[in-house]
Amino acid sequence: MSVSTRKSNKQIENSNKKFAKMPKKDKAIAIAKDVLKHLRHTNINNEKDYCAGEVKLPANTTCETNIQPYVSKLAKTCNVCALGGMFLSYIRLFDRVSYGDIGYMENYDHNISVGRSFITNKFEKIFTFDNLSDIESAFESKWIDNYPNPKDRMKAIMNNVITNDGRFVRDWM
Repeated sequence: MSVSTRKSNKQIENSNKKFAKMPKKDKAIAIAKDVLKHLRHTNINNEKDYCAGEVKLPANTTCETNIQPYVSKLAKTCNVCALGGMFLSYIRLFDRVSYGDIGYMENYDHNISVGRSFITNKFEKIFTFDNLSDIESAFESKWIDNYPNPKDRMKAIMNNVITNDGRFVRDWM
């Protein structure tokens, strides 16, 4: 392992420890701010994929490989919805997700496919199930008229989370 890889892993571990100690609402706000910070380089779309696509990973990638150092590559190449974009920020900030949890090889191409239940299980100590459902509804249908561009809609949703102290507050009945 190279010095730069060890340093990167050390930085990841420090970041993970700091994030783990944060209160629930601060974690939610940190995720929302990270989504906004990386929104320009994230492939947000209106499709029903939570987080799916092909990504170039090192040839020595195994099921045990921590995907966190490659999250920027995932953001650029995978299609994500609101929860998928938040999941990428969650990985970036906190969690050691292994490639085997979210990916598979097909003809030597690394494919990523993350479903809703995997994402909601990761978020269960940060967001309520209802809050995640409201975020998903705002992104997929309720806010499309006001924010036709998916990145603008994602920005509005994340700003809502930040403004409301770590919770998404819906504006429909």
